[in-house]
Amino acid sequence: MRSLKDRTHLLELRELALEWKSSIITVLETWLNTSVTSAEMQINGYKLHRLDRLHKGVGGVCAYIHRDLKSCIIKNLSSISDQNFHQLCLNVHYKKLKSVVICVSYRPDNSPLSSFEELLKPSYIQALTLNKPIIILGDLNCNGLEKSCPKFKALEKFCSEMNFKQRISTPTWFFSSHSNIA
Repeated sequence: MRSLKDRTHLLELRELALEWKSSIITVLETWLNTSVTSAEMQINGYKLHRLDRLHKGVGGVCAYIHRDLKSCIIKNLSSISDQNFHQLCLNVHYKKLKSVVICVSYRPDNSPLSSFEELLKPSYIQALTLNKPIIILGDLNCNGLEKSCPKFKALEKFCSEMNFKQRISTPTWFFSSHSNIA
């Protein structure tokens, strides 16, 4: 998103929410802090959950959960580490169906690759004890199109160890001649 504080970005997100009628919307690089209220960032029909990077102007993640779903932050699994790895984990429940854990994860370029092993893996293992399906959404800044890249190799090793399946198979990010799928 590169800043929900940018009015244009927020308006575009509100329009997309109305158009797509998504149940769950996750946003990375919100750039939000305590100077911005949740009321200012609200999207009609959605509950906002935020994890702001308080001492820097960039980073932060959030999730908009449709009001038909019950949701709450899993506090012991949600944080921004000293290495700048972001994890916002939510318990999401729809009526009488089983609930699911949604983890919004963001590894900025300045967060070490060891974040997979040292931060994401322990959180995932702890989330498994909740006995609910777990979905990890976000951006781990590893280009899946560059199979020999150290970043991709670190992510691939982690996914293999944890029996994860990458669902995205086409580029999701474009900038001039670069693209990225992980």
